[in-house]
Amino acid sequence: MPQHISKEAYQIYILSVKKKITLGRGIDNILAASFYAAIKIYGIPRSVEEISQAAQISQKDLIKNVRALNQIILPLINAQLKVVSSNTYLRRFNKELKLPMKCQRKAINLLENCKENGMRTCGKDPKGFAAGALYIISKNIDEPRTQKEICKTSGISEVTLRTRIKEIESFQ
Repeated sequence: MPQHISKEAYQIYILSVKKKITLGRGIDNILAASFYAAIKIYGIPRSVEEISQAAQISQKDLIKNVRALNQIILPLINAQLKVVSSNTYLRRFNKELKLPMKCQRKAINLLENCKENGMRTCGKDPKGFAAGALYIISKNIDEPRTQKEICKTSGISEVTLRTRIKEIESFQ
């Protein structure tokens, strides 16, 4: 992670110690939550699963502590958690799958067209839409990736991928 993320996480953690947020909570939980909050402040596409696995804490504990930081600490430093869009995940997955840039551009256009045609994404994980669009476009440009490859990269199930593919295809 970039240096500014570590500095932001450190600032959040120090402030949470001063405000006694750490009382009754594990230090490792607060550290992981601070790191996750810093990542989300800058809009970096990392999931709760990835951070909880790296920090070796449960997702439930991570979410609970991030919520506490978001309510108490982040307003003090005038920071907000950004929601990461499907386009941000799409760029990350495209790079990890070693797909050409034209695949990324076409997948972004596909998602934008679907949203214009009435596809609803509220309340659904943006990773699924990004993965579905990449799967469809990679097949269309003769750079196919298997569903298993895309699911492993994006951290979603094959059932979710197939569901998102059907949704995207119905709004094309």
